[in-house]
Amino acid sequence: MNDSTKSTFFTANMMFMVLAYAFIGGSLIMQFVGVGFNLSIAIIQYGIILIPILSVMRYKGVNIKEKFRLNPIKFWTVVKVILVTFAALPIAYTLNFLVNFILIKLDMFQMQTMDLGSGTASFIMATLLISITPGICEEFFFRGMIFTGYEEKMSPMKAMLISGLFFGLFHFNLQNLMLPTFLGIIFAWLVYTTNSLYSSMIAHGLFNFIGVMIMMNEQGDTSAESLDSALILLEEQGGQILMSLLIVSFFASAFLFLFMYLLKKDYVHLSVGDTLIIKEHHLKVTDVDDHSINISKDDEIKVISKDKLKTLDYKISREKKQYSKISKWNYVLIGFVLVLYIGFTVLIYA
Repeated sequence: MNDSTKSTFFTANMMFMVLAYAFIGGSLIMQFVGVGFNLSIAIIQYGIILIPILSVMRYKGVNIKEKFRLNPIKFWTVVKVILVTFAALPIAYTLNFLVNFILIKLDMFQMQTMDLGSGTASFIMATLLISITPGICEEFFFRGMIFTGYEEKMSPMKAMLISGLFFGLFHFNLQNLMLPTFLGIIFAWLVYTTNSLYSSMIAHGLFNFIGVMIMMNEQGDTSAESLDSALILLEEQGGQILMSLLIVSFFASAFLFLFMYLLKKDYVHLSVGDTLIIKEHHLKVTDVDDHSINISKDDEIKVISKDKLKTLDYKISREKKQYSKISKWNYVLIGFVLVLYIGFTVLIYA
């Protein structure tokens, strides 16, 4: 079997279950033995996530560069990826705050803090471990393995939604569920649109870097009295804050769709068997590579470059793809993760 066609769907579900339990178990053990925050992150990201994934893929004989879409992207693609990320941020924060607002009303919200230290050295270390490292390791896992694996069994849109949900669940934090879920969907869309994992790495790293700057700027009094005051403020003004966020998100959504449209225009997604419709001419796609497309017209094969196609007014007609049946064992694996998530959440809020 060719490397590019090796199935990773079952492997993705198996690794999702194994790494979820390893993540929770490893985190609890490191907390119990007193492993420092920075070292814990490094162990989780590289030891629990990245190295096992690359090892399993290598063992299966998968061409990682091809399967995980490690394809170069252009400068203007990077610019548009950054714009998409910035536009998505207000929406992601609003979704998170909406859940937290409900938890506040249910008296289940808990103030959570993260001490990143202060000074240049702490900032550099936080950038390395919280921004760059997850932008690499988690993208290999969720957009490289999970999203790519799920594309084998369902439409790209469904694969984006499910991989985004898995990304949110893997954080094992109900108060931080919707933000990574939404961003996970956006990151998967970026990978699918640009055909490159580098686009989601950039977006993920940028988002986390913004988070690092916010947290470093807000380092201050974390005493019980200060946290109680902050919680009271949220209880009293949560409605006004939510309304403000919703208004900002409304305008951010317009920019998000605009930037996504501009980025999508730079790429042509065609597969063998698709039909190109140009000026009412129906042209069957017989072959596709990185730069050109072979089309059949009146039993004659013609070649058109992707750059040329972008300048034309065209439509794509696709036959509905038939996907093979999903084995019940995949549902069992996901079920184990959901049980872990529910149990961990109950333990935290009990």
